[in-house]
Amino acid sequence: MARADAVIFTLRRVFETSKATEGVLTGLNDGHICATLEDAWHAQKIHGETSIPAGTFRLGWHASPKFDAVYRQRVERAGERYRGMIQLLDVPGYEWVLIHCGNTVADTNGCILVGNSVFRGIDGLHIPGGESVSAFLRLYPIMAEAIEKGGAQLQIIDP
Repeated sequence: MARADAVIFTLRRVFETSKATEGVLTGLNDGHICATLEDAWHAQKIHGETSIPAGTFRLGWHASPKFDAVYRQRVERAGERYRGMIQLLDVPGYEWVLIHCGNTVADTNGCILVGNSVFRGIDGLHIPGGESVSAFLRLYPIMAEAIEKGGAQLQIIDP
């Protein structure tokens, strides 16, 4: 159950192809934080290839055997305290939906990738190389503080 004083972040999906979805993630007062890249929506879920449904989800922490070592190093090198991977909780029909770095839908596996921008090329949508880590390091302390101080939610809005 979300707390009444939870900070609400918003992911507005703005463009979709048959394989990928571009979005914009904002925070307090609708301030821009970063761009997002997700899988495309499929009415019948395809494991690892379908974006989560629109809705509002609590944010929390996930201890990830796959990501923790690399992300701990990235976050702490940037001068922040690592608490775990940011996870969307209680997404119906999905487990371990994380917010993380990556460049193409091949990196998503149903998660949300962050970047400074999303490029719309003839070969599809992607986050340009070198832009994902800096966006993640900008986002992480903002969401981490919100999660720890009173809870946080991510509201996902379809176009």
